[in-house]
Amino acid sequence: MPILADGRWLGVLVLADKENRAGSIDDFTEADERVASLFANQAAIALENARLHREAVEKEKMEREMELAASIQKTILPEALPDVPGLLVAGGNRPAKQIGGDYFDVYPLADGRTALCVADVSGKGVPAALLVSTVHACLHLLVPNNASDLPGLVARVNRHLVGFSSTRKFATLFIAVFDPAKGTFTYVNAGHNPGLWVSPGGVTLLPSGGVPVGMMPGVTHKQASILVAPGDTLLLYSDGITEALNGADEEFGMERLTALAVDGREQPPAELCHRIFSAVSDFTTGVAQYDDQTVLIARVAATS
Repeated sequence: MPILADGRWLGVLVLADKENRAGSIDDFTEADERVASLFANQAAIALENARLHREAVEKEKMEREMELAASIQKTILPEALPDVPGLLVAGGNRPAKQIGGDYFDVYPLADGRTALCVADVSGKGVPAALLVSTVHACLHLLVPNNASDLPGLVARVNRHLVGFSSTRKFATLFIAVFDPAKGTFTYVNAGHNPGLWVSPGGVTLLPSGGVPVGMMPGVTHKQASILVAPGDTLLLYSDGITEALNGADEEFGMERLTALAVDGREQPPAELCHRIFSAVSDFTTGVAQYDDQTVLIARVAATS
């Protein structure tokens, strides 16, 4: 007798010889088949309940692991950014899922300079979060002693990620160093969205100078510098901001982000950061987003 659940075969109920009281074998009747069918239905219910229970236990275990991964990632992303010489900084992150693939941070250096970065890892979920933790570890180990050679620093991150990721996951990375004594931002853009430099002269894009890290071995990245003045703003972001979609499949886009950056030149960086996230949220009302959103703003402080 087949054991079925929603048309799926779970097994068979096998009945042996039907012995009578005289010790001989009788044929099965239609009544016997009905009884066997009832037993098979009960077996199907029991097996389905066992499967559903097992799936519920596995789902609960996965949810606990995701919660743990999310809590670990929260320790990777900065809760608050440090006070650094010559800069006013603010930033934020909104993951599209429970755990995300974006990363940002600010690193005060011993000589009074400040390094800052935004990274965007390919993929979503746990694999992306694992690579984010690797990028985080690399930068925290390398930045303090290698911030004067950004191409070399990025090359070392690239070598590590190429060796680490067997699935060829990669990350875009924008890393910059501010020198308050020289009034410069020196940066490497490894396949990331162009940074926005907002000054009295307008908005200047800081484009990519190489491919993302972890994509291929032996690549080099170009370094560039800009001379900044008090009030100038560096705005870094991930593509979850500019590629956020509304109900009409229209992207938020660079034009809207640039307009916000220009309009917010006189606003504190924390307020401008909040305005950007609010504008994206209003633009995408009612539409689920599938990419993480990150903003990092650094404004050159007025000299006292």
